[in-house]
Amino acid sequence: MKNKNTIKFKLRIQKFFLKPGSDEKSMLKDWINDTFVTILDNADFDPDDKGKITNRENKTSQTHVIDSQMELYLYREQVAGAMKTEVNQVLSGVNLTSAVGAIATTGGLSNILMSPMENQQSYSQLMIPPLTVHKAIQYLDNQYGFYKSGSIIYFGLKDNYILNYKGGCSAFATGEKQQTNIVVLAKDNINVTDSGMLEKGGAQYYANWNPEDVKINNNSITNDVLYGNNVNVVDSSTTGITKGTSTAISKGKNNTATVRNDTENQWMADTYTAQSNSESVVFTGAIEGLDLDAFTPNKKFNIIFEDTRLTNKYRGVYFLTGIKTTFQSMGA
Repeated sequence: MKNKNTIKFKLRIQKFFLKPGSDEKSMLKDWINDTFVTILDNADFDPDDKGKITNRENKTSQTHVIDSQMELYLYREQVAGAMKTEVNQVLSGVNLTSAVGAIATTGGLSNILMSPMENQQSYSQLMIPPLTVHKAIQYLDNQYGFYKSGSIIYFGLKDNYILNYKGGCSAFATGEKQQTNIVVLAKDNINVTDSGMLEKGGAQYYANWNPEDVKINNNSITNDVLYGNNVNVVDSSTTGITKGTSTAISKGKNNTATVRNDTENQWMADTYTAQSNSESVVFTGAIEGLDLDAFTPNKKFNIIFEDTRLTNKYRGVYFLTGIKTTFQSMGA
């Protein structure tokens, strides 16, 4: 593609709200208004040279028309720059918070919401090998450990996140709502409606999830068979063993993995079991008509069932591990 390294896309997506049974829209509000770029290899599809031949039949003859079609993966310009910028530094007298700040500054990465670091140790010297910005941040986390339970590192469409894996809302923007409550009515309730946001005031979001679209999985059984829910971490420098015992539900006794630790991260066993535990209850499903600001990685998610037995069974702090979003044009 010509100019593939310099082409930019200006993307503006606005959101509005509709009340049930009404066609009257609320005022439009920007959800995304930013510049995006695409990353293409030389072998990628070239719409100037290739196309998909389709047959279109008219009244007089059959004609062949070249339709140029391709999918482009867009990256926020700031994030794409960080993905390309290489960091190779030696930092002196720093903690991990200031080290992440130095890396982000080098890569021009801003809008970072970060949970307070549990590792408050000061390092006389930190050497960062030649890595891109996002890989350099991951390197620091793996090598030294940001949080005891591990991290969620996410570069998003609007903000970037470095979060404590234990969940809850520990990093948020000024004025941002910190909790999203998802209400699941009983299947036989005559008031069950399609999914969507519920209009409530206050400092929390409320969303309605159609019970037909809710799936609850226990992935810890498969995880235990493939990898082991428990872990023995062997320190390569001292040969000492740190054991991590998971509370994840599996068939019978949990299997144990053995992991070699060549880093200075002393929380590797805690991180491993925290992630094993989180596999015990996984909610998946489709929800339509959402305010996407209510579904960001830093939110605390509370699942409320009309059936109190289910609420008690699945009580706990949940966090977002993945989301696939489809946008639908609703006209001007």
